[in-house]
Amino acid sequence: MTSDYWKDRRILIPGINGFAGSWLAEKLLERNGDIAIFGLKRKDSSLEKIAHIKKKITLLNGDILDSNSVFSVLKESEPDVVFHLAAQALAKRSYEEPFKTFSLNFTGTLNVFEAMRRYEDDLGKIHFASSANVYGNVKPDEVPIKETQELRPIEMYGISKASADCLCRHYSNAYGMPVVVTRAFHHEGPRCHDDVIGMQIVNQISDAIQGLTGTLFFGNMGVVRDFNDVRDIVNGYILAAENGRNGEVYNLCGGRGYKIVDLINQLIEEFKLNQVKIEIDQKRLRKNDVPVLIGDNSKAVEELGWKPDRDFKDTLVELINDKVKTI
Repeated sequence: MTSDYWKDRRILIPGINGFAGSWLAEKLLERNGDIAIFGLKRKDSSLEKIAHIKKKITLLNGDILDSNSVFSVLKESEPDVVFHLAAQALAKRSYEEPFKTFSLNFTGTLNVFEAMRRYEDDLGKIHFASSANVYGNVKPDEVPIKETQELRPIEMYGISKASADCLCRHYSNAYGMPVVVTRAFHHEGPRCHDDVIGMQIVNQISDAIQGLTGTLFFGNMGVVRDFNDVRDIVNGYILAAENGRNGEVYNLCGGRGYKIVDLINQLIEEFKLNQVKIEIDQKRLRKNDVPVLIGDNSKAVEELGWKPDRDFKDTLVELINDKVKTI
């Protein structure tokens, strides 16, 4: 897919070496061969997820906890568009590291915006990757969730993202910065961290296929989530930069819910694992799990021209097949 919008553009991606950042860079490179992509990363951070595109991008060392460091990267890269993806992105880890999570996700975002405010050249668009976790404690009659929904985050990851989300609108309103925010619902895919529910399913189903286990253990399997493929989500990021209105927020979601136990059973049937048992692991249960989180994507569909293309079950099947092949 190509777009004249990206011709000769210079792009800066804080967090390029992360899960979504690596896919965003890859998809941008597919859009236009003349694009110049710069990635802001910490000096000691892993480059594993971007090893296959490392020669096609320029990596710059910086730290979002240091505004002067970010400013130096801006001066060196001279971007037209910034995709701010750098964050502590695991909700589970936020319980273990609340201060680090809030510092990276809020203070880090504040530093990035302050650096951009000081930057002398105009930026065409600033995209901030927020999260559906900002919605938090959603009531049944508030589903599917619209962008106008009150934010009631219930864990530190959601709190930090909601705070940064509000910060984006402040910089748009107070300084006229061309900011667009996307709130992506849960997404996974190749290169995803193992410590998320979809990858837990993938890893255990893969073990069962190889005869390494006869029992699968999960936490709350009754919750319903709007699961998506990361490749669809980063296409939404790109279209938000192209077509999003300044100061606006867009849900990136499929608009459909998957009950976790149903996904597990579908995969058991797909791979003919009829003898496998499913049991609840008490250690994985969360007291504050919201029963149903399904988004309304109509605004993104209408204004951005975006829609998801992949069924999440197919994403899991792909991941399982890849994992089994490589073992």
